[in-house]
Amino acid sequence: MADKITLTDITTQVNQAGAVNANFTSIETHLNEYILYRVNQNSDDNTMQNLLDMNSYRIINLPTPNSASEPATKAYIDALANIDTSTFVTTVQEAFTATAGQTVFTLTSQTYTLGANNIDVYVNGVHQSPSSYAETSASVITLVTAAEAGDEILLKINQRSVSTDSLAPSDVVAALAGQAIAPGSIALVAGSGVRTSTVAGDTVLLQAYDVDGGSYTTFATLTANNTPTLDLASAVTHSGNTILTDAAALTVAQGGTGAATFTDGGILLGSGTGAVTAMSALADGELVVGDGTTDPVAITAFTSSTGVLTHEVGGLELDISAIADSDFIVGTGAGTLGLESGDTARISLGVGTTDSPTFTDLTLSDTLYPENIRLGAKTELTISAGAVTRTRIRHSIDTESVGASDNLDTISGGADGMLLVIQAAN
Repeated sequence: MADKITLTDITTQVNQAGAVNANFTSIETHLNEYILYRVNQNSDDNTMQNLLDMNSYRIINLPTPNSASEPATKAYIDALANIDTSTFVTTVQEAFTATAGQTVFTLTSQTYTLGANNIDVYVNGVHQSPSSYAETSASVITLVTAAEAGDEILLKINQRSVSTDSLAPSDVVAALAGQAIAPGSIALVAGSGVRTSTVAGDTVLLQAYDVDGGSYTTFATLTANNTPTLDLASAVTHSGNTILTDAAALTVAQGGTGAATFTDGGILLGSGTGAVTAMSALADGELVVGDGTTDPVAITAFTSSTGVLTHEVGGLELDISAIADSDFIVGTGAGTLGLESGDTARISLGVGTTDSPTFTDLTLSDTLYPENIRLGAKTELTISAGAVTRTRIRHSIDTESVGASDNLDTISGGADGMLLVIQAAN
């Protein structure tokens, strides 16, 4: 009872001030040192210094705990007790102290599933890569490198069980935190959305639950090799339209051509909402022309892909890159043209030195003086029965049978207004 307040009795009123003060000091000490206050106004130490025995009485109105050292209400504990622990991943372990050179370690009370990645091996607290040990049997592992005497070997077995009850995402995260999950090791119940499934090798199937069919349908295949590939199934659609696969081409409405193949070298033509079509490959020298309404057509516009424009479409069908000053473009044959100059061009035009062109009329822009007229060389005509026939402007006239004289009565071959110059041959 040393911690209880002990007061001195006051038996007389004479000279008892000291006893009264001592009693008040004892009360003050106990209030300051041994009493817990509901409100701690001076930030003094207000903590328990010994065990608190409630003597079968309850503590009520506790808040929800925020740390591991806080008390909790019965309601809080009951809520935790109602979690379905069958959905959790639990870990059991077994420890060994190795002997020198020991490689084989056998579980005595647990087993694990071979090839399911549900056993973890630790050597002296260091997690080991699966390549550093072999899963010999369901209860045995064999180290690749022998242990040394005194090495601490710890085998952890991850035991998984999945119920058909619904779990909140946070429950799943908490249950699977830090655990290695092998492909295909989680089986989802029917109607639970999306799942993965495995096939031979390193291929994973991505599957969605088919409500109508009551089963899972593969919508993509993931091959996780050195170069991962994702192949969509042909039934996958977007906004009701089938996504492009090996079996079908994108339609025009989907932004595609609607066709799987085209003519090599052919020009593509739009067809409204229908599939794009291809023209035949153009022949050498052909061009495409349109009429503004129907599909364009091909015409032969050049003699070749490196040739010249044909005259059927308004061209010369002639290489005039070497044309020079005073050259003429003249016809050189049926459907052909050429370049000519000088007398060659004048002859082609019918006004060469050997030609005798006929003009219906000739108008000169200046006075024509006789001395400026050159009639050219004369030809001789011989009188026959008093007549000659002119062939040129200038002739010499000889008598018939080279007579001493003769009469010239008629000159034929002329026309009204023609110029004719004649003179005696001798």
